[in-house]
Amino acid sequence: MKQRRTVRRASVLLPLLLALTGGCLLGEKQRAPCDCPNSEAIVLNIDWFGDGSVAARFDSQEFEEGWLDVGLLFDHFSDADDASTALDGLYARLVTAGLMEQIPPGDPNGVSVDLPDASVVILPPLVETNTATDIGVEVSVFADDAQANHALQPLVDALGTID
Repeated sequence: MKQRRTVRRASVLLPLLLALTGGCLLGEKQRAPCDCPNSEAIVLNIDWFGDGSVAARFDSQEFEEGWLDVGLLFDHFSDADDASTALDGLYARLVTAGLMEQIPPGDPNGVSVDLPDASVVILPPLVETNTATDIGVEVSVFADDAQANHALQPLVDALGTID
């Protein structure tokens, strides 16, 4: 299972990064849409940065192997320092919830969080211009969309939801 996830991440993150860096809307010709309304709704409603911000763009995909992916792009960060601070806060909340181990503040690398029925990859800040920085989050659900609530509950418990 671990090896499949590693291979999958490489095949999924490359199209996501190409879509994000290309400046186009996610999902345009890069990935087939997902019929996963529960997964999409839950992932979109998670308060990833603790500030109530919503993703500027998202897409989703369903794989033949049976897992679902939802990709998010947050573009409200003013610069790389702002994005790094937001990521440090996200990581601290995930550490406090016991979902990941402590990493050094300002770590420029992305992180991966593995749950029993889901996985999250948080991409390092992507500097689009001198004044804007984006952060991408990729959530994979290794269960049927009807079970997304159960699979994603640890994230909801750790990060809360946007109300």
